[in-house]
Amino acid sequence: LAADDQGRRAAFEAGAVAALLELLPAPLQTAGAAVPAVLGALASLALLPEVRGAIRDAGGDLKVAGLLLQASSPDVQTNAAHCVESLSQDRESREAFRRLGVAGSLLGALQSESVSCVCAAAGALKALSADEESQAEIARHDGLELLVELLGHPDPTV
Repeated sequence: LAADDQGRRAAFEAGAVAALLELLPAPLQTAGAAVPAVLGALASLALLPEVRGAIRDAGGDLKVAGLLLQASSPDVQTNAAHCVESLSQDRESREAFRRLGVAGSLLGALQSESVSCVCAAAGALKALSADEESQAEIARHDGLELLVELLGHPDPTV
């Protein structure tokens, strides 16, 4: 969607966030073929603080969490994890994701056969772990053990 902050800002000002969130299914609805690309675009836009706030204010955290929790494909899971990583730069989103139980789904994604999904989940967990409450939540799900196991992953890019 936009490769740099100037392009992200222009897309945001043109209403891209609202348009992209409209393309995401409501919780418990089936994710369509375009959902991974929409999540990828939101993850990119969410690198800007003002976009993270707009996504959160529009209920985007809930939609992203719902898609991660019911991930219908590795592509949805991967790009939802990228969104969680970008959005988790803000404490409010980390708190929302913690309440919604996202850590457990991300830890489950560490077991995926998709290397990109494993990497995205690890990145999202790193971003979520920025505060003690989220660290405790990850630990409650045996996350430390799962993350240590990644050190022996057969793919060196992990």
